[in-house]
Amino acid sequence: MNSIDYLLKPIEAAQLDRALDKIERIRGGAEPRPELADLLARVAALADPAKQPQYPDRIASRVGERIEFIELSRVTHFFASDKLIYASTPAKNYVVDHTIQGLEQKLDPRKFIRIHRATLLNLDYLHELHAWFAGRMLVRLKDEKRTELSVSRDRVRTLKERLGI
Repeated sequence: MNSIDYLLKPIEAAQLDRALDKIERIRGGAEPRPELADLLARVAALADPAKQPQYPDRIASRVGERIEFIELSRVTHFFASDKLIYASTPAKNYVVDHTIQGLEQKLDPRKFIRIHRATLLNLDYLHELHAWFAGRMLVRLKDEKRTELSVSRDRVRTLKERLGI
């Protein structure tokens, strides 16, 4: 893993100082050492769960005067069709009042990835990935319908990086 040292919580200033000295020795002191207080503040901010982004567990779908809530864990993908955005589940498609771009920013990026200008995929439902023509790819979902979605050429690299392939 190319590790240089390790620190156990709670991090003590002396241990952090020792690890930073070790890095400087290995790198030859090429870069200035960050202020210890600044570094500790950044580590503390990362460890604080209150400062981590919060993502919704469900999304609303308006049907007339009624609002239905759909668990995001059931949504296989979001797609645009006929000027509407749909949340697709194994049971049915629900109209949602968001744009694909808005959903991409609102939802957990560890679970949802944009694979086309009109499609946002829930990675939990990804079953297969196939090479397709013109540099594009085809995604097959693990739903009952074995839904197939196309990955646009400009989003193939991002998808592959996210999947570690």
